[in-house]
Amino acid sequence: MSDNISKTILVKNSRNVNIELLRCIAIFCVLFIHLSSPFFYSNELFENHSKYWLVNNIYYASSRFSVPVFFMVTAHLCLNSNGSYDITKRVKKLFIPFLFWSGVYFYYGDYSGSHGLFDYVKAIIFNKTSTHLWFIPAFIGYVILLPLIKTYFIKSNDSGKPIIGVSILVYVTLIPFSATCLTAMGYDSSFIWGSRQYNVSIAEFIVFPITLYFASKVRELPAFLYFLIFIVSVSIVAYLNVYASYNQEKITELFFNYTSPLVIISSICVFKFFMKTNIKSVILSGFINALGGLSFGIYLSHIMVRNILQHYDLISWSNPAISPIINTVVIFTISAAMIFVIKKIPVIRRVA
Repeated sequence: MSDNISKTILVKNSRNVNIELLRCIAIFCVLFIHLSSPFFYSNELFENHSKYWLVNNIYYASSRFSVPVFFMVTAHLCLNSNGSYDITKRVKKLFIPFLFWSGVYFYYGDYSGSHGLFDYVKAIIFNKTSTHLWFIPAFIGYVILLPLIKTYFIKSNDSGKPIIGVSILVYVTLIPFSATCLTAMGYDSSFIWGSRQYNVSIAEFIVFPITLYFASKVRELPAFLYFLIFIVSVSIVAYLNVYASYNQEKITELFFNYTSPLVIISSICVFKFFMKTNIKSVILSGFINALGGLSFGIYLSHIMVRNILQHYDLISWSNPAISPIINTVVIFTISAAMIFVIKKIPVIRRVA
C-alpha cells in the first residue's frame, strides 16, 4: 500500500519537483556568479594571464543560465496552466520582500546615498539599494507581461505568430549579438543600432517565453544531447569572452548577456535536461521542494550574509579556483538556514 501511495505522490508532483530542482540549481549558480566575481574582475589575475582568471571565466560562462532559467520556469508555469493567473497575488509576493530587503540594504548594506525615508522611496523607484535587487523590478514587469504573451502565442489563431516571434528574437538577441561580435573584434558597431530610430522598444526578457513556445514545437531530444549542447555552447561563450577580453586588453562580459543566443541555447538545454530528470525518492523530492521554496529568500539575503562574513574576515580568498566554490556553498547554506527560520515566524514570513 505504501509503495502505491509513494508512486501516486511522485506521479502527481513530478513536474513540481523538477521545477523546484531547477530553482535550487539556478539560485546556487546565481550565488556562484556573485562570489566568483572578485576573482573574475581581478586585474592582477587577468594581466598576468593567470589560469585562475580563465577558471573564473569558465565559472561565469557555465552559470549564465541561472537567471534565464528563473524566467523560463515562470513562463512554463504560466503558459501550461489551465487555471487563472492572479497577477495581483504574484506581484504582491514579489513586492513585499522587495520593499523589506531594499530597506535592509538601504540602512545596513552598501547603499552610499542619503538615508532618509524620502531617499529610500526615491531609491526603490529610480535606483536600487543593492546591485542584485535589479532582478525584482524586472521580474515584476515580466510577470505582468506574461498573460499577454500567453494570450497571443498560445490562445490566438493569428497566422503571423511565427513571424512576430522570430522578429522579436532577431531584434532582441541576434542584432545585439552581432554588435557584440564586432565590438569584440575592435570594429565600430554603432550602425547596427540604427533600427532604434524607428522607436521599436521591446522588453528583452519576453524572449524566454517566446523561446519556450518555439522549443515546444520542436521534437524532444534525449537528455544527454541537451547536456552535450549545453557544454558546447558554454565552451564557445567562455572562449569568445576570453578572446574579447584579451583583444580589448580589459576584462569584459560582452558574451555573457542573458539574452545572447548562446546563453539562451544553454539555458533552454538546462531547462529541458532537468525537466526530464526522474526523481524517484519521495524523501529527496520532499527535500528539493522544501529547498526550492527557500530559493527566493536565499537570493534576497545572500549579499547581506556575504557582507557579514566579509566583515568578520570569514570569506575565503586563499585559492582563486577553489574559494568561489567554498564561499558559494557556505553562503548558500547559511542563507537557506536563515530563510528557513524566517519562514517559521508568522509576523515576518512574507518577506522571504
